[in-house]
Parts: sequence; C-alpha cells; structure tokens
Amino acid sequence: MSLEQQLTRGYVVCIYPVNRAACPNELVLELVDDPEAGKATRLLKFSGIGNYSEQWDEEADHEGLQSLIGLDEYPEDEWTRYVIAMDEVEIIFTSAETPVIVEL
Repeated sequence: MSLEQQLTRGYVVCIYPVNRAACPNELVLELVDDPEAGKATRLLKFSGIGNYSEQWDEEADHEGLQSLIGLDEYPEDEWTRYVIAMDEVEIIFTSAETPVIVEL
C-alpha cells in the first residue's frame, strides 16, 4: 500500500500549511480528515529531509487548509524523492528515512 493510500483511506484529506522554521531537516504535516471540524487528526512526519522546495500558486493563501491532491514516491538507491501536491502548493524533497504517521 502506498503512503498516499495509507493517508487518504479512500477519503479526501486536508493539510495545514507547512512551517519548517523550528527544524529545517524535518517536515511535519498536520492532516485533517474533516475540514469542517478543522482539527488535525494525524501527523505525517518526515525526518532527515534534503533538497526541499515549495512551489506556490501566485494567489495562494499560505495559511488556509489545503486539500491533498497527490503524494508520489520515487525510490532511489539510498533515498526517496517525495512530491506532495496540494491545492495551491507543491512540495518536493528527499529523505532516506521512512515517514511516520501518528494518530492524535
């Protein structure tokens, strides 16, 4: 089962925008199963990340809830490249560590 399938469980998942200032080699995404409730129900944690980039739409709301459109994984020999597509932003990075899903 792919990481995207584990996250979505067949449903739409929303994500709060990313703030990496506290720890630049980690990425923690707050996952929201019910956008109307607006409360994070799970965390997706990536550690040891590198080659990080974000590509925002010009008119993007950098603070609003974003719908997950896709999460692609491209394994290489020593690391995996991840591409996370949301409504208004695409995040691309690499990590040699396995991501962790934490239930809240």
